[in-house]
Amino acid sequence: MLAGVADEGGYWPAFASNEEAIEELLRAIEAAHLVPGRDASISLDIAASQFGSAGRYHLARDGQSLDTDGLIELLGCWIERYPIVAVEDPLAEDDHEGFRRFTAAFGGKVQVIGDDLLVTNADRARRRCVEIPRIARGVEIAALRGWITASCSGRQRPSPPMDRYTPTLLAWQP
Repeated sequence: MLAGVADEGGYWPAFASNEEAIEELLRAIEAAHLVPGRDASISLDIAASQFGSAGRYHLARDGQSLDTDGLIELLGCWIERYPIVAVEDPLAEDDHEGFRRFTAAFGGKVQVIGDDLLVTNADRARRRCVEIPRIARGVEIAALRGWITASCSGRQRPSPPMDRYTPTLLAWQP
């Protein structure tokens, strides 16, 4: 059943479609005698930068090529249909307008994580974040005033890069 090694070192099974993978997660939750959405929920790392370019998203497994609106619509259908609580990197890191629209549409229903957009690209951070303390203070003030929600999450990465633990600041104002 395992077909290969994912980009962060984990194995993945072969599925006929992307949605079939979500269905399998749902079956696994139920097989563990848990109630989906109550006892266990789903968090997706779409990693859209890996399959999106020039305003198109190529879902090879599904045989589809979608524009930004098409991908937002597809992810929205999944959010409505399944107990999804978080979506990481729903759009490519250079699709700022798409990320804004996705967050406006679904940020009240799921936690939207912009790892690639906000954290992973050091060159982008250097260009846009001239003074980190000022930005951090701004995020703190905005969160206190209720303008945005900000939280920190982290994950252990089983493969390089050098930093084995990557903290992620989640802050987005649509």
